[in-house]
Parts: sequence; C-alpha cells; structure tokens
Amino acid sequence: MKNSLSELAVKNPFSGAPVLYAEQTDSTMKLARKIKPLHGTVVMAGYQTAGRGRIPGRKWLGEKNKNLLFTLVLEKEKTPFGSIPLPLIAGLGLALYLENKHSLNPLLKWPNDVLLSGKKISGIIVEQTRSYYLLGAGININQTLFPEEIGF
Repeated sequence: MKNSLSELAVKNPFSGAPVLYAEQTDSTMKLARKIKPLHGTVVMAGYQTAGRGRIPGRKWLGEKNKNLLFTLVLEKEKTPFGSIPLPLIAGLGLALYLENKHSLNPLLKWPNDVLLSGKKISGIIVEQTRSYYLLGAGININQTLFPEEIGF
C-alpha cells in the first residue's frame, strides 16, 4: 500500500530509532518529512515513483524491489559537522564497504555518486528541515535491466 509504513525488526545502530518500510512511495525523502522521527530513523521503500537526484530534473529510476532506497534522518544538534560533508561521508562509507566486504573497486564521483566499472550504482542527496538533515540514497543492488535513457 502506497506510503503505508511498517516498522522492520532489524537492528539500527542508532539506539531506539526505528527502520520504517513502505512498499511504494513517491519518495523516501518526502515520506521522512511527514513523520516525527528520532535521530537515526531510516525510512525505506521497495519502490519510488518520484525518486530524484541532486540536480533538478534528474530522476532516480529503478525496478520494484531491486534497489536499496532510503532516507536516514539525523538531528542537526547531534550531527556536529553539519550538512556539507554528509553526501561525501556517506559515499565514502559505501565505497569502503564495497571494497572491504566485497573486494570491489568503487570510485567516488564528486560530490555524491559511487561508481563500479565506470557505472553509477549509487546517488546520495542531503536536504534539511529546521531540525533535521535528511540523507537520501539510492543504491542499485539487484537490478540488471536499466531504462535506455540512463545508458547503462
């Protein structure tokens, strides 16, 4: 059901913060703005109808249930370094994970993309509200077919 959130029984390293899942939503970023989250809340979706990139007009395209699509909510007062390095920190974290746990050779494309074999596998954007930073990420993990317009 669109935008219907359920809490997943998964461990979140942010103590007490839930991991919420919607089968389908327009955007996890928009959905995260509608709830009253705790620091570290994760809002995930199996599919997004209006996922987007950092640059206006760019869309995040993906098949249903084939990608990791989420927004991590961070309270500003608990995030000492601010919003500027967040996409870089998240991209570096993903790249190090892929390298150390899966023996892959990712590259970071400034300022917010992760590439494998020259192809974009992840995009990261950060927005803010009065109290929170919203770190949105799309990561292609199981998708093998891609729309022609992204030239994969």
